[in-house]
Amino acid sequence: MSGFLRALRGELYALFHRRSLRFGLVLVVLGVLLQVLGTWAAPAVLPGGEGLAENVDAARANFWPRFAQAAGFGLALAELAALVLVGGALPREIAHCAVRDPLTRGISRPAYAAARGLTAVFCPFVLGAAALLSAGLGCALLYDGGHAVSEPFFATEDAGAQQRFDDWLAERGMNGGDLAAWVHLVEEEGLEGPEASESLGIPVFELPEDDDFYSQIPYLVFLEDEVASGVRQALRQAVPPLVALALFAFLLSILLPTGALASGAATTLVVLFSVFLAPEMADKAGFVFADWLPGMGNDSALRIARRIGDGFTDTVPPSPEALAQGLRWTWIQAAVFFAVATSLFPRKRL
Repeated sequence: MSGFLRALRGELYALFHRRSLRFGLVLVVLGVLLQVLGTWAAPAVLPGGEGLAENVDAARANFWPRFAQAAGFGLALAELAALVLVGGALPREIAHCAVRDPLTRGISRPAYAAARGLTAVFCPFVLGAAALLSAGLGCALLYDGGHAVSEPFFATEDAGAQQRFDDWLAERGMNGGDLAAWVHLVEEEGLEGPEASESLGIPVFELPEDDDFYSQIPYLVFLEDEVASGVRQALRQAVPPLVALALFAFLLSILLPTGALASGAATTLVVLFSVFLAPEMADKAGFVFADWLPGMGNDSALRIARRIGDGFTDTVPPSPEALAQGLRWTWIQAAVFFAVATSLFPRKRL
């Protein structure tokens, strides 16, 4: 077995046996579950406030935006925990004499540095996976999937009409979002009624010829598949900034002498940029990896996907060109962090 693989195996073993990582996992999971429960118990405080006030029930019942919201909160906790754990690990271990010179074990320092950097990348992904699993489980227990809809524009005030509409839906095992999607496919996409029903997985039916009934149908904003696809794509886009985040913290752990200083500096710089500076820098912020972080990033794709799922049609995601450029610069920064860290590590006294 090569020296790099021996070092990587040892670093991974140490990572998964650290008490600090277990504490971080517990913190992330509890934080996400409490956030999901709090949002479910008090839907009036959903993000967006006034925009959701008249459609709280629809937003509350929709799995995908609530999952994106909980996942974003959990990933923010994971990002903070990773900065603290990765930034403080190496200086703390050196101070406690827990790191031996790799040369005494027949492992070169460059190989040990590469293994340690790669292990640092695992940290935010382990914490992030815990956040996603707990968010998915919590939201699956409390919410159902559904299309993003808004209240009907010309709904009648007649309580009897609303009751007849609800009874008609209940008899067919449908909800207002299903009917809104059916109407959209038939009237906007040109599908036949049976074909639209089959694509949505709902019973075949005929709409009653009743103006009061028709006025109760919600307005479709986005189909569930569109919302789900956006959330999944946002999670894939989270990979490059999380890699850069871990390597940034690893670099600071080499440059700074103490764990507290390295962790504090890494956390302060990332939070300062993503929360305060990025909104002021507008498009130029996209050149820095912290702008794209799924939890704390100002241009978080997950936050944008959640707003779309909640039916905010005024949400403007970054252009494909800006997104591609931002992710490309993020990979470049990750490579630079890794190259600088592995070149400085052999000169660091252990």
